[in-house]
Amino acid sequence: MPVISREKTFINGEEIVKITKVLRDGLFRIDLPSYVHEKLGIRDVSHETRIGVDALFKKVVANYLSAKTTATKVILYKFKLNGYIDGPASRGEFFIPGEDDPDQEICLYKNRDFHFDRGMAVGVMARVYMEERNEREDGEIFWHYDEVASEFDLPWGMLDDLTPHRQERAEPECRLAWTVQRHNFFVGLYKAMSELILKMQTFNDPEKLLRAINMNKRIELK
Repeated sequence: MPVISREKTFINGEEIVKITKVLRDGLFRIDLPSYVHEKLGIRDVSHETRIGVDALFKKVVANYLSAKTTATKVILYKFKLNGYIDGPASRGEFFIPGEDDPDQEICLYKNRDFHFDRGMAVGVMARVYMEERNEREDGEIFWHYDEVASEFDLPWGMLDDLTPHRQERAEPECRLAWTVQRHNFFVGLYKAMSELILKMQTFNDPEKLLRAINMNKRIELK
């Protein structure tokens, strides 16, 4: 794929190198910067002539600069839980006499993220993003997310990246508009889970475990 020209140009004040190539089928192509692709969903422009591909490039840049964009600060989060719960927890929160079996053992939560059947595990992840809503000239709406650094970071947890793919909006069940109170909730949750893990770490030592059992010690949850 021969390169026939390299030209410096500017998009919104940022200098880029516009590289024009010739494809095997004779078409001319110019790759677009990643931020243009993220906003417009277009990776490159191509045309049968050099003049034509330059015109398309200018049109796409103009569309990029004129796209209607609004941004909202949000928290994206996930909870993944796995655990068998005995008896009255069969409804998750409430035991209903006459409907629930007190002796019934059920799998209250089960997620494929955890590769075991009857154990217990908790995965929590939350991050702060700027949610960008972009509307193209044809009326199509697409979304982009940029993570926001914070003095009090939220928990990464044991889950995958939260950033939605394919320019889709995050699912409403894992998205909250950002507020200080909501941010602090997840920070507090992270700290509480950290304290629980540190307390349970004692049980990795058999002698300390036996000592705790003999002294009738319990882990107190706040």
